[in-house]
Amino acid sequence: MGCSSEEISEVSDSEIGDYEAKSYSELENGRHPVRNPNGTYRCPFCVRKKKKQAYIRQQILQHPSGIGASNRRAKEKANHRALARYLTTSNQNPEDNQMLPPKLQEEDDQFVWPWKGILVNVPTEVEEGRGLKAELSDLNPLKIRALWNSTGHTGTAIVDFRGDWSGLKDAMTFEKHFEKRSRGRSDWCDRHGFRREGIHGWIARAEDYNLVGAIGRHLRKKGDLKTIAELSKEGSEKKEKLVAALMNQLEASHTRLQELESRYSECALSLDQMMEQRDKLHRAYNEEMRKIQAFAHDQSRRVLKENEDLRGQLDSKKREVEELIHSLMNTKRCRRSRVSFSGLYLDVIYFSSHVQFFLNSCRKRWKIVRVYRRLRNQRRMMKFLMIP
Repeated sequence: MGCSSEEISEVSDSEIGDYEAKSYSELENGRHPVRNPNGTYRCPFCVRKKKKQAYIRQQILQHPSGIGASNRRAKEKANHRALARYLTTSNQNPEDNQMLPPKLQEEDDQFVWPWKGILVNVPTEVEEGRGLKAELSDLNPLKIRALWNSTGHTGTAIVDFRGDWSGLKDAMTFEKHFEKRSRGRSDWCDRHGFRREGIHGWIARAEDYNLVGAIGRHLRKKGDLKTIAELSKEGSEKKEKLVAALMNQLEASHTRLQELESRYSECALSLDQMMEQRDKLHRAYNEEMRKIQAFAHDQSRRVLKENEDLRGQLDSKKREVEELIHSLMNTKRCRRSRVSFSGLYLDVIYFSSHVQFFLNSCRKRWKIVRVYRRLRNQRRMMKFLMIP
């Protein structure tokens, strides 16, 4: 009914072990290749996905372990667990398969590790190994050390190779290089006291390590005796430890991620609460400011209205005074004069029997509310009382 084969073949969590064994068997039979032609690795179970399919050794070990321990579908987890077990237990290093012939892998010979080659019958004129290193550059030597003793150059040298499986491959190629020219270990040992021409060389083994002379001393100082099986076991143990360490690191990262997610949720909730509280405070502030502004506006209007009322009353009083002065001047015989002092204006009205004063200010108006009769004995001496 339109279901894909992948959905039909999906397994439950209880069947992961059985499906893992099935996938592991298919990997061993070569049904799912994990090697690319260029020597890199690929995940046969992620082919449909747009992911990197050119892994190096460490990356391909991390890839299935991480997916196998994650919260993926049961089938995907089973496939990647089988791939992780297959890569850990089988020899899938490209250098592992190319380094030794089959018969050497079956033997229990002891070699000096890190891998070293021995050169004998070296001309004593060669004081340094640079010239020899240039001649043997195709064999990828790291360094060539000429051996000396108390009498001088011993005519021997030690060739250092890398300590990994590719270094062993170069060391074995180094030995075959001299064997093809009849200048190997057996040719040197079978000379029966006769002088041989040319440099002889071979890979350093246990018999060379145990020699008494300069070669043995140098090998014991710079290396150890190990078999291929021991090195393979050590390599497997290191890989297992690496996988375990990566798994622990993945678990720790997952735990750390969960903690960060929890802290993020708490911070997000706290932030939402703070934002809500800030909005409430902002609304309360705006409401309070609106009330203050409304009150200030009302107060301003009230003050302006009171000022207008007072101004109107003042103008009314002024008109009354003017009318009173005008009326007095028209109805009675009098005269009017104005005296100025200290910013004040004093209107003086002289009647025949008395004097009346009206005091005007620049800012306010004052009215004289008392009128005194002119004294006979004190001409033009006036007393008055000003009341605002």
